[in-house]
Amino acid sequence: MSVPISGGKVDKERAGLVKLVEDAGVLAEVGKTTDAAVKLTNLQTKVDDLECAGRISGESAALPTADTVSATQCLAGE
Repeated sequence: MSVPISGGKVDKERAGLVKLVEDAGVLAEVGKTTDAAVKLTNLQTKVDDLECAGRISGESAALPTADTVSATQCLAGE
């Protein structure tokens, strides 16, 4: 998935989002589901911040939001 980000340091922002996803995956793989959920919450916060700043559209923000919700539910065993 690719989410268009405008303004600022786009490459740095994108790398930070990708790192949060990767970190959550690694933590989940080793059984640290609570820590993985925290990373996903951090990801959602960053996406929300970018949307509020007008740097990504609501439509674009919906993509990682849906994935974050699904992954968090999976980690919680829902």
